[in-house]
Amino acid sequence: MMRDEEEVRAASGRFYEALTQLCRGDPAAMEDAWHHTVGVSTVHPFGEWSYGWEQVWATWQEIAQNARDGTVIGRHIEVSVHGTIAYTTGVEEVSVSYGKTVARWSANVTNVFSKTGGEWKMIHHHSDKAPAAEEAVEKLAES
Repeated sequence: MMRDEEEVRAASGRFYEALTQLCRGDPAAMEDAWHHTVGVSTVHPFGEWSYGWEQVWATWQEIAQNARDGTVIGRHIEVSVHGTIAYTTGVEEVSVSYGKTVARWSANVTNVFSKTGGEWKMIHHHSDKAPAAEEAVEKLAES
């Protein structure tokens, strides 16, 4: 069980590294962090729910196209493993530039991972709504 917990913690770390790369315009690592199935889902601190890999991937690509100079850090990450499913809870601390607008926010987050083929990958990402994130996206849409 401890090995699985360590592997999930490592998968979570890879996700946050991928999220930082994504917020600097590079979505490649994010694509690798996820299972590519119809059963995946996400909701960001702005926007609506996305279901299935095509919709989920489209949201990450949109963020990568618009965000620059970003960092996302996962803090206070707690891991819970249940067989081949695991989840983490914690806080995301985000700093990202959208054009000339710099936005910073913190949001509670839950991530769900599934172990397939010996590898833990994301199947669900939920980040609480964040007014600062929504304001930055609105300003971006106006420009």
